[in-house]
Amino acid sequence: MFCAKCGCKLEGDLRFCPQCGTPVRQAPAGRIIRRFKTEGVMLVNYNMPIRDENDNLIFQARTVSESLFQCTFRAWYPDGRAAFTVKTKTKKMMTMFFEMTDASGRLITTIDQQFTSRVAYGYAMPEAGLYAQGDFINFNFSVYRNQQLVAEVKRDFTMIKDSYQAVIYDPSAEIPVLGVMMAIQLQTAVSRNRSRRW
Repeated sequence: MFCAKCGCKLEGDLRFCPQCGTPVRQAPAGRIIRRFKTEGVMLVNYNMPIRDENDNLIFQARTVSESLFQCTFRAWYPDGRAAFTVKTKTKKMMTMFFEMTDASGRLITTIDQQFTSRVAYGYAMPEAGLYAQGDFINFNFSVYRNQQLVAEVKRDFTMIKDSYQAVIYDPSAEIPVLGVMMAIQLQTAVSRNRSRRW
């Protein structure tokens, strides 16, 4: 877990952040667990089945390469119906901006990469009232709404495939949390696409 104010990693059962003194918001008791793994990773594209804690398939997601600076993640329900889409849109400088839409093309939320310092950044999801911060390089981060912890995301490193787990404490945050996970993967895909083409 990470401090909602300064982003410091919090270990154990701390009541206050050791760096800035902000009270640590404890997560509610209920939770939804979502797991997904990258499959068939190529230079740019990913296939990512999203499963529940009992290994039942919830969504099937896949990247679609479109251009040098833009990729799209599309997600489907197991029966083939469209679920949601996350699409990159370049913002100023090297920061990234994403749009998450439902199956009808209606905006669920924007996902805006925001730098908080020279080395730290987070992802704001204003329409969903969420903010993600933590260690995005190693894919370990927390998601907050009004400084209340609503989800935690962790990455398990493997030799062949990377697997991820999202523990979601607020069911209304589930789809945006999956969206920000995909946005971070898209940013990686765009970076690989740039380096491959240059």
